[in-house]
Amino acid sequence: MNLLKDFDGSQDKSGQKLLLDFYGGIGDLLWRTCLVRELKKRNPGLYLGVMSRGPHWKLIFRDNPYVDELVDEQPNKEFQGDWSLYCSDSLCPHVVADYGKTMHCVDAIGYWAGIEITDKSYDYKVTEDERKWAKEFLNQFKPKTIVGFGIKGSSWVRRWDPLQVQRLTKLLCHNNYHVILFDDRPIPWTHKNLSLMAGGYNVRELSAIIESVDYVITCDTGSMHFAGHFCKPTVAIFCGTSPELRSSHYPTVHAMVPNKKKYPCWPCFQHAASCGKGLPVPCAMYWKAEDVFLKLVEVKNEQKSNGKTN
Repeated sequence: MNLLKDFDGSQDKSGQKLLLDFYGGIGDLLWRTCLVRELKKRNPGLYLGVMSRGPHWKLIFRDNPYVDELVDEQPNKEFQGDWSLYCSDSLCPHVVADYGKTMHCVDAIGYWAGIEITDKSYDYKVTEDERKWAKEFLNQFKPKTIVGFGIKGSSWVRRWDPLQVQRLTKLLCHNNYHVILFDDRPIPWTHKNLSLMAGGYNVRELSAIIESVDYVITCDTGSMHFAGHFCKPTVAIFCGTSPELRSSHYPTVHAMVPNKKKYPCWPCFQHAASCGKGLPVPCAMYWKAEDVFLKLVEVKNEQKSNGKTN
């Protein structure tokens, strides 16, 4: 708590070097772009480095104007003696701490840091080359309405029922939507209106596709945070987490949540592989494919009535 309070702008930190060791999930990294910007705006003379792990973090922070250096993770943390301060949030405080279950994730990171984050928008942009590539990729499926589909959360408590994922995919394809699956959840059939992105594309290519599709269906995962950031009309299925804490800053994300009376333990915010009630996660079984399809149609009709087309 308050680990970065000395960088609230009340002291001159010019010439000092701060290295932030970030937790590496896609959504987590996007949230932390808000913290990086807040720190650098309060301390313009500060030299700021970011370190993380996994395949995504360098691509997300690659063009960030508030980061001075991307540092490869080292097994021995003693190398960080060249930095004025090394600060790690590897315990993922917005998830494991009690306060992380009562406030939006970006606010929780600011609470952990001891610095109010005034701008909660993410500092991430698709480049013109990436946008051109995505539009060329998607043009082959036009004039169909293109739906990006990302339902594999970081834990089972965030993932929708796999059977309903398959049923909704078929329902969309048979109703002449073109479906692009973002993750590697197995689909044991093929269709002319079904494309798979799993495994062959990096996070920047994925984000460019999300920015360019017509609609997104997702759970509480990285694709939802990209969709919200790009203001894409999105249907988000929440199982173990709450939209008030995850998507309340996204005006175009339409949340579907379990019935609280039927599942009084929701939201549990479990971050383990599964909830205490075992697999399949009970609240993940609540919504059926037809419910989500009708929600997408509702969102689509709302777009049309507002004079917005994709």
